Amino acid sequence: MKPYFEIYSASAGSGKTFKLTSKYLQKLLTEKTNDSFKKILALTFTNKACEEMKTRVLKSLSDFSKLEMKKSSTELFKVIQQTTGLKSREIQMKSKEVLQNLLHNYSFFQISTIDSFNHSLIKSFSNELNIISDFQVVLDPDEITDESIENLMNNLSYSKTLSNLLVEFSCEKLKNGKTWDIRYDLRDLSSTLHNENYTEFINYAASSNVQEFIELKKKLEKLEKRIKKRIKLAVNECDKFIDKLGLRMKFTRNAFPEFLKKAKKIDIQNVKNQNIEKLFLNNTLFRKAEYSNLEIKQAQQTLFKYFHKISKNTWDLKQKQALIKSIVPTSVLNLIRKEIKKLQIQRNEILISDFNSIICDEIKDQPAPYIYEKVGNKIDHFLIDEFQDTSKLQWSNIVPLISNTLESCDSTGLPGSLTLCGDVKQSLYRWRGADPDNFINLLTDQNPFKIDKKVERLSENYRSEKEIVKFNNGLFSHLAKLFEHSQNQFVYKDLSQEHKKEDPGYVSIEFINEVEKLAQENAFLQKTISIIYDANNRGINYCDQCILVRNRKEQKLVTEFLVLNNIPCISSESLLIASSQKVQLLLNLLKLKINTNDLVARKDILLFFLTQNEREDEFLFFQNGLKSEISLFFEKILKTKYEDFTELSISEFLRLFLDNACIDYHQDSYVQFFFDELNSFLKKKSGGVHAFLQFFNKNEEKLFVSANYSVNSVTVLTIHKAKGLEFPLIIYPFANSKTHVRSKKKIHYYFNIEEERKELLIDYVTGLSNFGESGQVIYNEVQKQEELDNVNVLYVALTRAVSELYIICTATKLPSMDSHNGMLWSFVKQLENFKADKIKYTWGKRTKRIQKNKDLKKSYQLASGFKKVIKPNFYMPNLDKEIVKGNLFHQFMSKIEYSHHFNKVKIDFLMDEICDRDQVLKIIKMAKKVLNNKHLKRYFSNEYEVICEKEIFTPDNKILIPDRIVLGEGKKATLIDYKTGAPRKSDNDQVTLYASSLGNMGFDVEKILLVYVGSSIKIVET
Repeated sequence: MKPYFEIYSASAGSGKTFKLTSKYLQKLLTEKTNDSFKKILALTFTNKACEEMKTRVLKSLSDFSKLEMKKSSTELFKVIQQTTGLKSREIQMKSKEVLQNLLHNYSFFQISTIDSFNHSLIKSFSNELNIISDFQVVLDPDEITDESIENLMNNLSYSKTLSNLLVEFSCEKLKNGKTWDIRYDLRDLSSTLHNENYTEFINYAASSNVQEFIELKKKLEKLEKRIKKRIKLAVNECDKFIDKLGLRMKFTRNAFPEFLKKAKKIDIQNVKNQNIEKLFLNNTLFRKAEYSNLEIKQAQQTLFKYFHKISKNTWDLKQKQALIKSIVPTSVLNLIRKEIKKLQIQRNEILISDFNSIICDEIKDQPAPYIYEKVGNKIDHFLIDEFQDTSKLQWSNIVPLISNTLESCDSTGLPGSLTLCGDVKQSLYRWRGADPDNFINLLTDQNPFKIDKKVERLSENYRSEKEIVKFNNGLFSHLAKLFEHSQNQFVYKDLSQEHKKEDPGYVSIEFINEVEKLAQENAFLQKTISIIYDANNRGINYCDQCILVRNRKEQKLVTEFLVLNNIPCISSESLLIASSQKVQLLLNLLKLKINTNDLVARKDILLFFLTQNEREDEFLFFQNGLKSEISLFFEKILKTKYEDFTELSISEFLRLFLDNACIDYHQDSYVQFFFDELNSFLKKKSGGVHAFLQFFNKNEEKLFVSANYSVNSVTVLTIHKAKGLEFPLIIYPFANSKTHVRSKKKIHYYFNIEEERKELLIDYVTGLSNFGESGQVIYNEVQKQEELDNVNVLYVALTRAVSELYIICTATKLPSMDSHNGMLWSFVKQLENFKADKIKYTWGKRTKRIQKNKDLKKSYQLASGFKKVIKPNFYMPNLDKEIVKGNLFHQFMSKIEYSHHFNKVKIDFLMDEICDRDQVLKIIKMAKKVLNNKHLKRYFSNEYEVICEKEIFTPDNKILIPDRIVLGEGKKATLIDYKTGAPRKSDNDQVTLYASSLGNMGFDVEKILLVYVGSSIKIVET
């Protein structure tokens, strides 16, 4: 019998999108009508995935309808033939008819994100929900949350109770050495209002008022005082016992008396219960020689009873203090929620994060036929992609609709269907509500529907080459045995993919032995860049290489280092709208709109124009620009009238200015995205320019242009952003991600006080497992989740590679599940070729990809076309100052092909604030000496062709980068190399190698000049 409820567990690279597309097409092409797409709903979780699937369906229908089909579609065509039993001609005709109908009724083509589906559902029920149907959807809740907190703070005078509570909380923060301002605490906690993980608590808080929380705080503070008394009493009794038996000088490292001393002072943060407990359990409480005395052994038993009593009370005290600390922010949470709701009603807005709860509270329990009637269309077939990313609410909201579809018949008399596709191993979004347990439950024994389910595992890997697939099979099968929690073992236990590609592929794990953090960082970066150079040497383009990192900090570090070494790259750092100099120019113009005497804005505008055109007297240009009347400043510098600035709309004026100043912006993505943000803001918000500048300043880290991955640049991505992508070569440096990290996460904590159940949101703290039964349950659940989540991160990172995978991590002697490097060490330790001192393990072999007909000149032309999208930070803390100076000088000189470039490069460096200004001025002085040197001056004139710092790839896989090659007639060349340190023999060897390589390429090297640049210029001709 044909299955109507199908579940596909699809590991990375197993052709999940192909499977879903084929399922969708089967349903389209087997229906009698040509508009069956109206009855099919495919849901996924990102716009990108949605567009990809839509494109695949449309392209497939287009290809199928043609006589000559593209090779890329033949495999899918065969699958459709096999599964439907249709003949080629039938598929061709049906595809043509369906495609034509679909394009004429495109709005019924229902492949959408789950948020888009929810949006349409809420709009259909707008009358019942008492909302205006053209409501605005708010994607980012931060702005409205901040405004709500400000409104609440401004209205404190109307509530003395709340005012006193917040003042008391501020004083408590000051006492603990923190800022008195509680806005940060309120913002931090308010994020839970928009996170489905905390829905249950938010509903609880909604039924409580501030006075109830105040009463709870008083009760907890009374308990806190009692516990402190109990601790002091127990410590005093223990001290008396120790003194009575004369034991005080017999303890190991005086550890136990120190513990008692801290406990008596109620220095709870420094009372290390676990450390003392180990001393008791290991019989090391006293010095070793003391244990021969029977009295000591008996005394230890008594002391353990005291310790247990003190320890229990200290944990109780920590619990009460954690609860008290959370009461004030929690007590105002519902007030902030109400304030947000008030603003939403005023503005006719709905937060996208509220969609699921609105449907759950107001729509879900409506009869399914009525919901379909309101939506205007009954769904006969559901397909859900990335099911591991569904939240509990999302799944429970859609179950009634699916249930109705599965348990009733369509127009042909057949039941509806449901196809789910996902992979628990790629669930990375628990922090924003995703619940992989939804999928795990369906894969095991749960079924919310009355019809049987069919579960199929897609076990073939179409993405990665052989050794990469085998490596991942081995690694994750090994890790499956080490999970502490059985549910996590289930997720990975049957991981064994078959490779479909026969090319060997290559995997490398390298362990770094550095201990110091800065040395580690530098080692990671150096290893990464050497891999890129090697790959480039073998013909692998930059755009085929991707570096994966865990967070923005690592992303910034890697990106800056790549740019420092002249490697083009794309990352979120480079895609910030604010990273564009033209955008900064426009922002400074807006600042002048608010204050015409803003000299900082004027200075930055003048600097921009200095970089565009050389000025004979830069000082005079600045002086006149800063001192001139505003109308003259606009006329002379901005080439526009000040009257236009005051009379035209902001957007109109900025475009007029750009045109008048001959600044090309029509093809500039950064400027276009800036205008989009500006126009969108001014359309929706009040406050004008001042409000927009505040908005931009606050959100500049969130405003990006869309990435263009087609340019030849190395991609630097966080692992979360890389999900769903693939690259021929993947590098994962900093592979040390810890499993259990003390984070700012909040937990929904239950407790009883005076036989009454209470609930609070508290910080996830060390020792939570000692906070009673509730704490133990929550702790175990969090440990289980973090264990799976960190292995999932590793799995996603290591399954992006097609041909080559490089992993760089810190060496560790402790194989464990506590970190990625611990997991990797655990894996290599059980290999046959394991050696304790071995730091590199490889599988397979690298491919030699030769780029033909690439001589030096062509390589140079290609490289010079790369756009540097990131401002490098030469003053990196992990580099020696002399190295920084040398790198900076070489970078400066690499920009100067001819002497007339000097002024522009100088301004660029001063404007970019690459490092300490004094350092930059020294570099400028050094460069000036080189350009003015009588023996070198002619090599910077227009009579020569110049190549600065371009790679030469040698036959023995080396990369050489001469500082400057000056080309004369007939391929005659002069080689110039700069040195900022003392002369060394290796300098001569280096330039000789450069000259030899140039000779092999057909150049006649006439001169080799080593230029030592310091307090004076020394030229050595070799």
